[in-house]
Amino acid sequence: MGTHGRAEELQRLTAHVLERRAVLVVGAPGAGTTHLLQRLRDELAGAEVEHLLLRGADGEAGIALVAFAPLLARFDVQSDGDDQRAALEVYTRLPPRVATSGLAVLVDDLPLLTRASQVLLAQMARAGVAVVATTHDLDTVPRAILDDIGGPRGWQVEQLGPLSDDAVLAMAAELVDDQLAAPTSATLLHLAGGNPFAVRELVASSASERTSGPAGMDLGSLRVTPRLAGLVT
Repeated sequence: MGTHGRAEELQRLTAHVLERRAVLVVGAPGAGTTHLLQRLRDELAGAEVEHLLLRGADGEAGIALVAFAPLLARFDVQSDGDDQRAALEVYTRLPPRVATSGLAVLVDDLPLLTRASQVLLAQMARAGVAVVATTHDLDTVPRAILDDIGGPRGWQVEQLGPLSDDAVLAMAAELVDDQLAAPTSATLLHLAGGNPFAVRELVASSASERTSGPAGMDLGSLRVTPRLAGLVT
């Protein structure tokens, strides 16, 4: 699985985790935040750094700390009490335990976490846990985390901009296992706008029309798929 033009960002994120920093990865839909987090997981596994990937979408179940269930079980912290004391047990005991263990916590789709989970994540970062969380924009980031952005030990922000033209063409070449012909390259660059998801969708839509020649791969009439149209509208 390639980096899809995000090799430098992956290198910085890996360094932040090794330094036990907290990082927000911010990118528009399709910019590759989830893919980058998956590649980070692979890098950490290769470096034998213990880590756990949590998904914000699990928060849609409506249960306060459901996304953190694997973490709570791992550190034997109970969250099933109904009183305030039981809740405080989680917020006071879990962050220092995770920090002491050296475990890195990766969270995809931070805004989808319940508010209780977002606050818990903020407290883990303050306790010195290496945290990497993805979001589409800072407007959806909770105040508990926004207030801690910047500073020597605060949250860092890794902004994912559009891919360069060279990165787009390299990604497409990897997907079709060939260099693209010049006309196809120009069309792909125009339609994709540097968005990795758009590159994948456009290349996938060309599967039945591809022809290979001395000048490279021609992808035929590239089409905006319904999924891609939904991304850009």
